[in-house]
Amino acid sequence: MIPAKFGYVRPASLADAVAALAGNGDDAKVIAGGQSLVPLLRLRLANPGLLVDIGKLSELRGVVDEGATLRIGALTSHHELAHDPVIAANCGLIAEAAATPTIAHAWAVRWNFSYRYPQPGPSLGTRIPVRISSAASVVVR
Repeated sequence: MIPAKFGYVRPASLADAVAALAGNGDDAKVIAGGQSLVPLLRLRLANPGLLVDIGKLSELRGVVDEGATLRIGALTSHHELAHDPVIAANCGLIAEAAATPTIAHAWAVRWNFSYRYPQPGPSLGTRIPVRISSAASVVVR
């Protein structure tokens, strides 16, 4: 099936993405890779008026040591987490979970922390003990 018509923007910054989402309310949806949204669009189970593509926003990638906390960007891949020296030194459990072969090259972190989409094999999102034992919190803008 062919998706219904929708608008598309690829913002140059996180601020631009937030503005696009705020300006379009519930009619706007975020897309980064499309693995979950594209099939829904094709089946017309999702009909957003605007897709905001955050896939190239470097502000949402990587690990930053902020002293008492580590900030992990939403677009950081499991592979990046498994091999990041800051994660290895401070949160070995996260590095170990991210290095699990079935997910090491899988979706970015945002997928596993934000969705409850059924999928085969383990993922950081379904590994609640990783979040609890590492005293992790998730901040959504």
